[in-house]
Amino acid sequence: MSGRLVATDLDGTLLDNNSKMSEMNLSALKALEQKKVLRVIATGRSLYSAKRVLDPDLPIDYLVFSSGAGIVEWKTGEIIYDRCIDNKSVEYIIELLKSENLSFMVHNTIPDNHHFMYHEGNSGNTDFYKRISVYNGYGNSLNGQKWVGNAAQFVAIVENPDISYHIGDLLPDMNVIRTTSPLNGESTWIEIFPKDVSKATGIDFIAKKYNISINNIISVGNDYNDIDMLDYAGTSYVVENAPPDLREKYLVIPSNTNDGFARLMGNVFDFF
Repeated sequence: MSGRLVATDLDGTLLDNNSKMSEMNLSALKALEQKKVLRVIATGRSLYSAKRVLDPDLPIDYLVFSSGAGIVEWKTGEIIYDRCIDNKSVEYIIELLKSENLSFMVHNTIPDNHHFMYHEGNSGNTDFYKRISVYNGYGNSLNGQKWVGNAAQFVAIVENPDISYHIGDLLPDMNVIRTTSPLNGESTWIEIFPKDVSKATGIDFIAKKYNISINNIISVGNDYNDIDMLDYAGTSYVVENAPPDLREKYLVIPSNTNDGFARLMGNVFDFF
């Protein structure tokens, strides 16, 4: 390895708006291998969900999935890192979110965290029902049932993004992450993980494995759930389709529909 690492978000960054990867971005990933640069995708998707849009022969080295709750070595399929919320904390968070009248899902532990149970609050958010529909057959109602065991994460779906700060204040021992819904691009998803889970901690785990310094890490993102890895890396960029406040804070590259990732890599590593 060259002692360098590139970490990129997936949806809205490496993939286009139809969850497809362009030939140019694919070529960039292959070129990075020739340059001996470690290639990491860091996504909020579960491993199951990521595999629905990523080719098994995709030229990457690691996938940091579920916002850092798990890491898989892509070529071997081996999960080398995973974290969960303990059962006592899960029970507490369930009751807390119910008391806040939020609609939410609580997910099984890795690698089965595409399975979940859900509670319908008073929000009436159509995005909540859409997510249940997308994962038809993998979700069951919490009503009248008790959650048993640990959990990988929670996802609460709201329309007011400021609620994420309120939930964060109520759960100081957890990592509460705000992200924009990948389903309708409007709702806010509040993701709750153990305190030590983030895209940044996942990338750091890999970097330490290869003795790569932070100054030799490049990160690329597009949304609020990328902030921790953008702040962690030595050099960070957001695509042009990122929210305005992120574009003001980080270096900006072309959008996800204009091969921003590939163009950046070509400039940095002198290919294309």
